[in-house]
Amino acid sequence: MAAKLNKLGLSRHIPSPTKRAVRQECGFGCVICGGAIYQYEHIDPEWHEAKEHRVSQIALLCGACHDCVTRRFWSKEKIKAARRDPICRQRGFSRMYLDGPRIREEFTVSFGGCDFIRPRCVLRVFGEELLALRGPESDGAPPRVSGRFYDSRGRLMLEIVDNEYRTPSRNWDVVLGRGTVKIQSEKRRTALSLALYGPQHVRVLGLEMQYRGIRVSVKRQRVAIQKDEVILVKFRGHIVEPDCALEVSEFCPA
Repeated sequence: MAAKLNKLGLSRHIPSPTKRAVRQECGFGCVICGGAIYQYEHIDPEWHEAKEHRVSQIALLCGACHDCVTRRFWSKEKIKAARRDPICRQRGFSRMYLDGPRIREEFTVSFGGCDFIRPRCVLRVFGEELLALRGPESDGAPPRVSGRFYDSRGRLMLEIVDNEYRTPSRNWDVVLGRGTVKIQSEKRRTALSLALYGPQHVRVLGLEMQYRGIRVSVKRQRVAIQKDEVILVKFRGHIVEPDCALEVSEFCPA
């Protein structure tokens, strides 16, 4: 099926390198509100008048902000101004609110081939919880997922704060698909790949992380934690109701 063309013969399909450059310049979120779920909007000229997909003429807009422009509640000048100084670049991250787990009893976190069922903490390094499930803030509220993922150089690349997803604008690229999040490093290698199967199941498909000298690697059906060249743990299987599924503790000499 042929791609739709405008009256000047320009396809609606935006080339991948152009999309990536737009994401990087906009900080991986809507230029107005910072929402991490977005669309590509041709600002000036609009797509039906455009001769090319020029990076500087395209902005990321969430569905709600896009509707405000389409219905002419907001002017194109407002979008142009926001494109020059995106809110994600101002505050340093884009964000969205995840559909948090309804009840702890059904919540599962998967690391490669490892399933952690009803966990309180999944990963703890030197006393710091890097992926954990906490109780609700009030009666009737959902449990709260919090976590921090770092790249292979120890830089924060994704943070979850009480079910709020935040990704720093300094990442090389962030791509959101259908229930998936993929973050790439400046070397164009996937540093983190997540899949969300509804509110009750989070799967870490791939991860190359370093934190305080500890490397955590998730590849296919394997989790490896190591320091220098020494592998501390290589794990497959499942654990039910762990207080902490994977923990690295500091060595305390006798």
